[in-house]
Amino acid sequence: MNVTPLSVAVKKWRLGFVIGLGNLITVAFGIYSVKYVSIPLFLTFRRCTLLTTFIANYFITRKGLDNRTYLKLSLVVMGAVIAGLDTFNRDWYGYVLIWMNNLS
Repeated sequence: MNVTPLSVAVKKWRLGFVIGLGNLITVAFGIYSVKYVSIPLFLTFRRCTLLTTFIANYFITRKGLDNRTYLKLSLVVMGAVIAGLDTFNRDWYGYVLIWMNNLS
């Protein structure tokens, strides 16, 4: 049986603590965004997390999408928007909180 040295365990504990704190930030954004917008609208924007991932990837790597990936991304985002179209309102603060949830 291999017992991990205490110094290695402490390093992993710190990493776990940082990841857990990041997850709490995501949960906080989610809770407050549902307070300002309806749940169907929240789910509509959460389905756009794929779009957020590709936007962040573009800013990090400066590489665009190929045509097939762009088509797939467009279909997913259009489907999410069509599904939540009747629940859109003008609460921009709630939209910002949802996108912060997506980014976190």
